[in-house]
Amino acid sequence: MNAIAFMTANYVARESGWAIGGWAGGDRDVNAIYAPLDTFAERFGGLLADVRALGFDAIDLGARI
Repeated sequence: MNAIAFMTANYVARESGWAIGGWAGGDRDVNAIYAPLDTFAERFGGLLADVRALGFDAIDLGARI
């Protein structure tokens, strides 16, 4: 059975207070929030905890490489 995954892209606007000026602005805000390596684990762990609290066991994590 396939898991129903939470799409982390749903939270792109969250980092700018739900007020982005387009996808590029949201992308910049998210990258800025997660860029510092010394706080990445804490911030990403918080995201995972929020998603788990919503009842999801899987995430869809888009990545730009």
